[in-house]
Amino acid sequence: MSIKDFIGLKEYVANTPIQSYVFIYILIITGGRFGEVQRL
Repeated sequence: MSIKDFIGLKEYVANTPIQSYVFIYILIITGGRFGEVQRL
């Protein structure tokens, strides 16, 4: 995945009110650390 694709994905999921996209956005902002996301 290129930086351009990553930024595009981040912008797309940040503006889409669907629960699975919120999860993807949380993974992006936490660096994809599943353990930290599970502790939320």
